[in-house]
Amino acid sequence: FTMGFRYQGGDCSRSFNIQDPQIFQCESFQGGPPTSGDAFNHFIVTDIKGLGINYFTGDLQLGEDFTMANGGAPTLLGANVNVTIYESADNISPSGILQTMVIHTSCSQVTFLKDTYGAIQLLSFNNTLQGFRSCLVDISLTPGIENVLENTGAFTAILESLVSFTNFDSSNGPNVGDDGILNYTSAVAGVELAPGDVLELPATVISLDLAVRKEYTIFSILQGASPDGFSCQDSNTTSFIAATTLIGPPGVDLADLLPDPRE
Repeated sequence: FTMGFRYQGGDCSRSFNIQDPQIFQCESFQGGPPTSGDAFNHFIVTDIKGLGINYFTGDLQLGEDFTMANGGAPTLLGANVNVTIYESADNISPSGILQTMVIHTSCSQVTFLKDTYGAIQLLSFNNTLQGFRSCLVDISLTPGIENVLENTGAFTAILESLVSFTNFDSSNGPNVGDDGILNYTSAVAGVELAPGDVLELPATVISLDLAVRKEYTIFSILQGASPDGFSCQDSNTTSFIAATTLIGPPGVDLADLLPDPRE
């Protein structure tokens, strides 16, 4: 049994789960883990009984994922685990603690994907009964450019730039910034595309959160020129809706309950 989390930072007030507060315990120090910046913080995840079981140890930046797992036998996680976040691996002592918490990981306390425990959020789990389950899925965007000018005025296009404006953000993975811009200019600049030729660019991996029903839009602008310097431009818009397929109880149509993602 394993559990996958993302380090999102923040103090204990960010916790959002329904575990009994007498079981889930969280305490922050020095203001708690940061919510911005690129510093590495040191994580140590262990059992709470002093058995010396280590479920994870390592340095993480904000936005990075990690997995709690028991590498030994038995492979189950303990019913409760301790997560301690230190400012750095150079100071693994009480004075270096930013946050420490106890999380219940057995079935006696209901746990949902997207539950937040202090500075970490549950994104996936894997067990022998259900297999791997995650609210995240990676998709590959593979832009393609075709010179469709095939009449008597057709000419070889000299590509200059290609930029896509999207409503993706940094939560969609390391390939996207908060501005949502995907810039392919370095891959197309100077490429000569004869009439009828097609250029396929390397795929860009985007991570989608299927727990959030959302319409994504991609607006792309291609800039180029003819051999004699005539400037030309083209654009394209595509959109899609991503979400899990939810099945309601008998007699309930979830489509009547869920908001339109475009509103």
